[in-house]
Amino acid sequence: ILKWLQTELGAEVVTFTADLGQGGELEPARRKAEMMGIKDIRIMDVREEFVSDFVFPMFRANAVYEGTYLLG
Repeated sequence: ILKWLQTELGAEVVTFTADLGQGGELEPARRKAEMMGIKDIRIMDVREEFVSDFVFPMFRANAVYEGTYLLG
């Protein structure tokens, strides 16, 4: 869809990738965007916010996956 936005709509495309701790998956995303001619590629490290805003509350809520598996 990025290339379509550029060619059909003449849009200036900005990509955003949130680093949640996935490691090696970030650079391929950057390279793919570069290959498509994206000029504004943003990758933000949001690991700390992700843990404090989502992971810790999940632990405190005693979250359960598929009704069986404790996530905390």
